[in-house]
Parts: sequence; structure tokens; C-alpha cells
Amino acid sequence: MVAARPLPVMLVFALSTSLAACGARGGDDPAARPAPAPVATPEPLEEPPPVPVAPDVEDQRRTNEALSVAATAAENADRGGDDCESAHNQLIAMLRTVEQELGEDVHKPERTEFLAVCREMPADARRCIVPTTAMENQDACSAALEALPDDLRQRFQSVVNGPLSD
Repeated sequence: MVAARPLPVMLVFALSTSLAACGARGGDDPAARPAPAPVATPEPLEEPPPVPVAPDVEDQRRTNEALSVAATAAENADRGGDDCESAHNQLIAMLRTVEQELGEDVHKPERTEFLAVCREMPADARRCIVPTTAMENQDACSAALEALPDDLRQRFQSVVNGPLSD
């Protein structure tokens, strides 16, 4: 069996900010993309070669679809007894969805460890670990998470990313 690939530490926030930037399930907005750099044009050929679809474009499309479905999974996840339980439930729902949509194993944080580290966080950061809250309050959540002490943030990252990230 292939080892689960760790996703970036703040997957919750990467997913939510990606979705918000795309208009919350609106997909990739071509108008929001930077203009491509100018490219020197070679002399025209008699017959232009076919333009291949860049693998990065297809990968990005699949990723955007997975992120959209993952956001729905977070919204539908069971509410926990506190913010940390809700955060774990939503995160696991999102990760399972990403795993299914992209066909890749991803690390899923162990519940007991996740809850222990989460519960050490101040209340505003705990609320911001809940993906649906993070999606709705990006600026406030970014500030709350950036304000975490480095050691706490690193322990949280280790729990979320798993042993391969250390």
C-alpha cells in the first residue's frame, strides 16, 4: 500500500480560501488570473501544430472540482460537541472527499491528537479551525491563526500533516 501523502498543513484554510477566491464553488475565474507573459512569436509554419491541453490545466480543473465537493462535504459533516470536534469532523469529511475525487491517499489526522492540540488554542483560533467558519471569516481567521505561538502552530501542523511532514 502506498503511504498517505501529507497535504499542506493548513489544508482547511487552503481549501476554504481557494473556494472563496473562486467565488465559493464558482470555479476558476479567468478574469482573476494574471495576464500571461508575452511570448516571442516564431515564423508561421505552413500548418500550425495542434495545441496540446496542458496537464497543469487539467490537474487544476480536477483540483477545483475536488475542492468544491470537499466544501460541500464539510457543510454536511456532523456537528461536534465543541469547535474542535466539529473541525475534525469537517476536515475528515473534506479529506475523504479529496481522496475519492483525486484518487490519492491523503493523511487524515488522528482524532485524539487533533482534539488535544486544538483545545490548547485560544477560542478564536479554535473557531477558525472549523473549515466552514474559516471560509466565512478569512481575514479574521488568518489573523487568529498567525497569532498562535510557534510551538503550538508547529504541533498542530504535525498532527494535520502527519509523520511524513516532520
